[in-house]
Amino acid sequence: MIPIQHTCGHAELCIEDSIETGVAAWNAVQASNDVAGLLNKYGDKISLEGCFDSALCFT
Repeated sequence: MIPIQHTCGHAELCIEDSIETGVAAWNAVQASNDVAGLLNKYGDKISLEGCFDSALCFT
């Protein structure tokens, strides 16, 4: 089993805890997070899924 965490919104402060608990991927990463910074810092420890701005869907 590959654990995937689904968390919407600004949740980048939780990424280290997620990695420590064995999460392999974070689903629904949104543009309110520093996606580039997270990839640079944690890209070898966790996969980021989504990485889009969901607010654009409603404009």
